[in-house]
Amino acid sequence: MEPLTVEFTAYYRVFVEDVPVSALRMSRPIVMKIVVPAKNQPKNQGADDIPTDTYWASWDGILVVVTWKHEQDTIPRSGGHVVLPILRDAAEKARMEVYNQPCSPGCKNVFTHSILKVVEDTSLNEEEFTLEGNVGTLRIPARSSAKVVNRVTFMKLRSSGGTFARLKNVGRQILDLESSAWVNLECLLDAYKSRIEAGSTPWWRLSGLRARWNVRGWRRLIRDHSARIWARITSAEHLAREWSEGKRRFEENVTEDGVGAILRPDFATDELALTRLDMSRLESLSNQVESRLDNRVLALATAGGAISGAIAGTLVSFLR
Repeated sequence: MEPLTVEFTAYYRVFVEDVPVSALRMSRPIVMKIVVPAKNQPKNQGADDIPTDTYWASWDGILVVVTWKHEQDTIPRSGGHVVLPILRDAAEKARMEVYNQPCSPGCKNVFTHSILKVVEDTSLNEEEFTLEGNVGTLRIPARSSAKVVNRVTFMKLRSSGGTFARLKNVGRQILDLESSAWVNLECLLDAYKSRIEAGSTPWWRLSGLRARWNVRGWRRLIRDHSARIWARITSAEHLAREWSEGKRRFEENVTEDGVGAILRPDFATDELALTRLDMSRLESLSNQVESRLDNRVLALATAGGAISGAIAGTLVSFLR
């Protein structure tokens, strides 16, 4: 492996379960030949279609491209999945960790949902790329070793693939923040509802006293959830600007390399969800509850001041 260069090796912020961490991107990929018997390879969602026992993988810390020789028309779902546990074991030995960004919560697929077929065609003078649905075909003119084919494929995808990986991570974080904010709003409204129901029972009855005791600290609970909502909204809005800039770079990369177009089907899912994202309802409901709390506190303070003034006036009158 060629030595890494400091100028092109960098750390990027990524999110792992809402926690920001640093992800290393190496200036040059680690190129690996991986040989594992088919019977020892993991099956993707039970699909018994392991295509080979030999893979080539190029990995720069952000993007991994896995290739293998494939002569059948059908595209296997379990091909290459054995690479991920190998990368995780290697990272663990280096006291690091590998995080595989899923397309959505619960998705078990290791790779993107698009497939790239690399075809060697000696009749060509230059590379050609076509895309049909979620299957892209890259035709290369020279016959090369499996290692070189993998490296060439990786370099074709590196710019758009690296940008896509970070874009996908930020997009999922925005959607997770929005989802968490709705959970906080639900808890906030439940606390407010419980207080109203408790207040509807006369306080001099035992049931009324018990109901009020059970919802003690409700103001603090509501303000806590409200603060969390606003923190998540603010973070989501900040990341949305970052995502928009990442989208612009991604489109530029795809225009330059062409091959990155195979990532658009996966990108389109998040793009649709993010462009439809509207947190104004969250803001409105949270503001309404907070406003009612503030009005109640103001009313109590005003009433308290009036009572105090009346008592003071009585005392003055008495002293006269």
